[in-house]
Amino acid sequence: MSQKKCIECGKEFEAKRADATLCSDRCRQTHCRRTTNKTGNVTDAGELVREAIADGPRCSQAGCLCKAATENLCQRHYDELLKERELERRKKPTSA
Repeated sequence: MSQKKCIECGKEFEAKRADATLCSDRCRQTHCRRTTNKTGNVTDAGELVREAIADGPRCSQAGCLCKAATENLCQRHYDELLKERELERRKKPTSA
């Protein structure tokens, strides 16, 4: 068909349809999540960010808008941090 620019990531892609605006399933899903609010109504991304900021502290991981649970991280990122710490602890030799 024709070369188009993805409205989500900005990457050039070969469009299979004349009305294509997104380059991949990943960008489609990201765009949908970013532009749809909790009730399923389409909204602008700025509104989502304003809602996230107004809701209270957020996860400190780049790109994550989840509520912070512990150590400025959402539960998912906090669980990942605990797993990393446990793996590091297991790697260290124990002194007797």
